[in-house]
Amino acid sequence: MSVLHGIVSLQHHHALVATDPGHIPEPSIHNDWGVFVNQLNTYFGQPDLAQASECTLHALKMQDYQHVNKYMIKFSEHATHTGWNNAALYGEFYWGLAECIKDQLLSLD
Repeated sequence: MSVLHGIVSLQHHHALVATDPGHIPEPSIHNDWGVFVNQLNTYFGQPDLAQASECTLHALKMQDYQHVNKYMIKFSEHATHTGWNNAALYGEFYWGLAECIKDQLLSLD
């Protein structure tokens, strides 16, 4: 009977299997950072969804050739997780708009 339980038992088993010369190693997440991050988020979620959403909104910029609806959808996906009030969201939304749209908005006044 084994005294190893849970994750320790699994790690011990993998270590024993890895030393078997006839064993073909399984693909590992250790070789692919993207796969590792996806697995980490799958099991544990975003460590701080609000902060991640804030960073994404700060980096989100509408391109001149991009349709405004695409920008609005991407913005809305992250805005709901920030906890910001409407004034802060308005400012961040405006800051990320394409310059040509900002110019058109200014000419409406």
